Amino acid sequence: MNPASGAICAGATATLSVPAVSVSGSTVAYQWYKCKNGTTQDPAVDDKVGTGTSYTTPNTDAATGNYYVRITATPTGNAACSAAVNTAVVAVTVN
Repeated sequence: MNPASGAICAGATATLSVPAVSVSGSTVAYQWYKCKNGTTQDPAVDDKVGTGTSYTTPNTDAATGNYYVRITATPTGNAACSAAVNTAVVAVTVN
């Protein structure tokens, strides 16, 4: 389920993606983040960069960094029972 790390040439973009998840009776949400502190995942402080099952980096040197997606399943009518999981951190390097 984890997206793969890789290098891109200057001026190019990288598209990171995960397969869609289906949880019966739940709404599933995807939030992509760019780590602010190396490879440490902290959704409270990391930059939110996209939503959905895929994210395309900008075509600038600013794309260099570590990314992950947080997948949250929220049962219909019972938000208190939502569950979330983060994928592994992937590195994107602009050469």
